[in-house]
Amino acid sequence: MNRIKYIGLLGIVMLAFLVKAQDVTSNIETAKNSYSAQNYDQARVAIQQAMAELNKKVANEVIALLPQTINQFSCQTSQDMVSGWEMGLMSLTVSRNWDSETNSISFSVMGNSPLVASINAALSMPMMMGAGNPNQKKTNIEGYKALLEKQVDENQQISGYSLMVPFQSSLIQLNYSGPIAEQDFLNIVAQIPVSKITQLMQ
Repeated sequence: MNRIKYIGLLGIVMLAFLVKAQDVTSNIETAKNSYSAQNYDQARVAIQQAMAELNKKVANEVIALLPQTINQFSCQTSQDMVSGWEMGLMSLTVSRNWDSETNSISFSVMGNSPLVASINAALSMPMMMGAGNPNQKKTNIEGYKALLEKQVDENQQISGYSLMVPFQSSLIQLNYSGPIAEQDFLNIVAQIPVSKITQLMQ
């Protein structure tokens, strides 16, 4: 067990040298000292804090890839969210919103998303997916399988679209609120650098 902890600690140390983040290296130093003193609980906490800082660094790089404007929509940078923690667990999360006078676009990416398994299951059985919800269909975004869902109101008029792109244990989601044609929504999706985001997070 101690050997496993030591191997994990070495892995974090290597990552710390790569990112050269002061908070990360400080936590690594705390973890090393705690490990040497056989204070494994404190070492574990320090490693978790280092991982959270690493996640936050990647999250900031992801948000930097996102456009400031999408067509007539302007982003609300004051509402941007980047985090290395989610619901008390280590998980990279990023979100950004763009607004126009009447409609809005929201983007999010979450590491270790609990939705990935169910979305992958739906994408692996497209025949059953269409039968269960005629407003859902499988599509492809930059080589990644994705779930496209049309939102409709009580009069069956289009009220928005949602796209979910699972990769590994993470999930990218883009939502559009308001009436829009499918191709117009996909043109908006094309302005999000999906491949660059997935490369950062892998």
